[in-house]
Amino acid sequence: MESEISIIVPVYNAAPFLDECICSILTQTFTNFELILCPGKSTDNSTEICYAWAQKDSRIKIVNQDKNNCAYARNKAIKNARGKYIAFCDADDAYCKDYLQKMYSMIESSDSDIVECMFYVADENMIKKEIYDSLSLNREFGHDMEERQGPPSIWKYMVKKSVWINNNILFPEISKASDLAVYSLVFSLCERKSFLYEPLYVYRLVCSSLTHSGTSYENAIMNAKNLCEFITSEFKRRGIYEEHKMKLISQIEHHLSLNVSEYGMKDYYTSVSLLIKKSYGVKYTLFDLSVFGWGGNDIQPLCAALRKSRLKEINYVENTSMCQLNNSVIKQQFNNVLHRISADVIVIDLLSEVELIRENLNSVSEYIRAWAIGCNVFFSVLLKEHADAYLILVEKYLPDTNNNKSINEILELMYDNIQSVNKLIKRVSLDTRYNSISAEYEQIYFYEAIADFVHSI
Repeated sequence: MESEISIIVPVYNAAPFLDECICSILTQTFTNFELILCPGKSTDNSTEICYAWAQKDSRIKIVNQDKNNCAYARNKAIKNARGKYIAFCDADDAYCKDYLQKMYSMIESSDSDIVECMFYVADENMIKKEIYDSLSLNREFGHDMEERQGPPSIWKYMVKKSVWINNNILFPEISKASDLAVYSLVFSLCERKSFLYEPLYVYRLVCSSLTHSGTSYENAIMNAKNLCEFITSEFKRRGIYEEHKMKLISQIEHHLSLNVSEYGMKDYYTSVSLLIKKSYGVKYTLFDLSVFGWGGNDIQPLCAALRKSRLKEINYVENTSMCQLNNSVIKQQFNNVLHRISADVIVIDLLSEVELIRENLNSVSEYIRAWAIGCNVFFSVLLKEHADAYLILVEKYLPDTNNNKSINEILELMYDNIQSVNKLIKRVSLDTRYNSISAEYEQIYFYEAIADFVHSI
């Protein structure tokens, strides 16, 4: 009987964990699978362990690597796979006992091309396990947002083999991030997608693993270059690049900003920004920009997220009303702040006005007049100190209740006033589908909207 699932495990110097990995697969509640072990030229006894297990269980197939490269091993194994579906596991990780059963049941019952699950993160001894809600963004916004910021690991999804073969999908043979290289590509080529909002895989944090090992600055840049070139060329040759472009830029920018401390920061930030601009044809990346924010409690984390280079400035003024700029002392203080900082992008959030609006509901017309004067002061100072900065107005409202209705109407008047004062300002609104999301997800939404604006300049 043909196997329903082919499980692919590249193996290289994984001896301390390999038995546990293989055992977690062979003891699955679902049994109709083949396990393809792909041993490389290990310096420990990993290869011997693979062959010893193959002697014990006929479901194991050995496909040797001709070179030590995880992507190469996966590509070779896919060609040798006989299952209807392809799943993956890393040699230092493990499946939960019902990983295959639940993934198979979901993909079959829904007639999907792909199914994706959540996972656990464990320490090296697999003792401490914490759920990683890797599908949180998908749950809130849809999978495009998940692809931008979520973990791209190949082992958290099961895919029809026909998707790999019919679309000629190959992992690029790069030293890091080959999972990221194909993550959005695979999803873009799958018509029907399903999701399991439960952890079924255990990801082991191993400091000595390839994922966490250091690499030279030169190799990091070369790997990033190959990654960018692969992603853009694969989407372009399939005629789907423009449809996915903004998502792909944000995705690569997000992931290349992680673990930057391994390399020389200044050169790394500059090189990565140039790579993205050249590969994706954009004028600016977030690595290039200093950020200034004006607004409520959420303005600091939003500005921090937008500043991709830690060598660029981040400044903000929290919980200050524009009315206060009518005071000459405060106006001068604001002018002094803007004079001594860099600001390529200025983000304005008016929720800091809400408490004052509440206090002045009985004399709202007077308050609005005072606010409008302060607003003009605000933009006159900005124009003087940062005439070339890109201005972004984050349009937020309170939850839509009767108590908040009048306040939201006033906020809308303020947004309209700002746009009339400065017609070049970019007004970024929250999609009405997401009105009830938490502050955390709201920040992610606005971050991505602003990133898309920067990349479209």
